[in-house]
Amino acid sequence: MRKYILLLILSGAHQFLTAQRGETPFEKFNRLYLDGVYHYVTAEYERSEGELTQCLRMADTVGSVYYYLALNRLAQGQNEAAKRFLDSACRVQPALANAFRRNFRAESRRLHKKTNTQVSATSPSGQKVEVSTSRLPDREQFLQNAAQIPPGRRWETGNKLVERFPFDAKLILITARAGTETGHWQEAARLLENGIDFASVDPKLYRQYLTLLVRIYEHTGERAKAGHYRKLLEKQ
Repeated sequence: MRKYILLLILSGAHQFLTAQRGETPFEKFNRLYLDGVYHYVTAEYERSEGELTQCLRMADTVGSVYYYLALNRLAQGQNEAAKRFLDSACRVQPALANAFRRNFRAESRRLHKKTNTQVSATSPSGQKVEVSTSRLPDREQFLQNAAQIPPGRRWETGNKLVERFPFDAKLILITARAGTETGHWQEAARLLENGIDFASVDPKLYRQYLTLLVRIYEHTGERAKAGHYRKLLEKQ
């Protein structure tokens, strides 16, 4: 059952065995996972961990669940526990291990920077105010205005945002397209391959990923890889 749930998640299937009441197992897993990620982002770590732990009981071979559990522990200063969860994420999904480790390091730097750059300042009235020097671009604004942003700046800004939101499949696609426009073909391919499992839950987005990967590998002369993604595209 666990392997079957994982297969459905990664292939983007939209149907699963229907439960007698309420949600299907697939729908429940997705809801708990998305809630767990949301509550990590909003710093509700105990709530996030409870939701993600329920996900593990349903399917313990989904690396991104362990990854966000690792981030929960990291944000709470529990570095050893965070490392154990990260190791589990890499073990159950070795194809994504590099992405998990790279994004974990980026998040660790972000959390460290956030702690160090929030300084206490005193207003004229004597009240303390928090000042943050973070300059991370706004993701929603970036996604809405991407077409108007020059390719070079889109590539640079997109990469910064991908470090913060490593599982945003649309953000990855926009950034990878900018990479092809600016000559970063191999880097764009790596972005797409790291994000393709998350894009697979949306058939339209998945097709766009495959189309761009075929184009990239045709351009770089890597015929075997181009053929691989072309075959996947033909099955859509």
